Amino acid sequence: MNRLFAIFVLLLLLSQGTFIMCEEAEVSNNLQGIADPNTNENDVLALMEQVRTTRPIDDQAKLWAQIANSSTYANARRRRAILLLFDRHVRCGMELRLVASLLANPTWLTRDSIAAVRELGGKIPVLILPGETVFVVMPSLPLDDVSAVYLRVQDSPSEESFYNALSGKESAAAMLKITAVRVSSSSADDQRLLNHTCAEASIPDCSP
Repeated sequence: MNRLFAIFVLLLLLSQGTFIMCEEAEVSNNLQGIADPNTNENDVLALMEQVRTTRPIDDQAKLWAQIANSSTYANARRRRAILLLFDRHVRCGMELRLVASLLANPTWLTRDSIAAVRELGGKIPVLILPGETVFVVMPSLPLDDVSAVYLRVQDSPSEESFYNALSGKESAAAMLKITAVRVSSSSADDQRLLNHTCAEASIPDCSP
């Protein structure tokens, strides 16, 4: 009986290993399709949706940054890469300098695309807390759809300091930690790609 159980466990482990290898191969193929500038944008969206269901590994983050920073790609693909990069790879507790390393010298980020939320004139998807600052980052790309990344950080850095930190430049804010992150878009297609576990109004912070 013990021998049969051992064989069963071995077969189970082998099958799990085979499944993981197949999943990794599928993800690799999907990423190749997404990385090809000639891939139809509807196909890219479908591939991104498939990748969204997998673990957010480093290779994905590098690809999102590559697409976001290159004018070779359609602006819609660049926007979605930015959203996926923040939604899947930026986490609470990260220092801004680590976020900057993920963004890899963002060409889509300008000083004018960043604003601090000093007064609440409307609803935003993160809480404003004493002693912390919420910044909204809007990709500097010519797009019809409105997309934004909301980041709440420790302390009260200036917009200039926050921009420099995200850009990888010398900044006093580089060591500040993110305390909330939320990504939003007016595009229904983009929303399909995002993490909806924190999307409800009753859960304003996307903490891990």
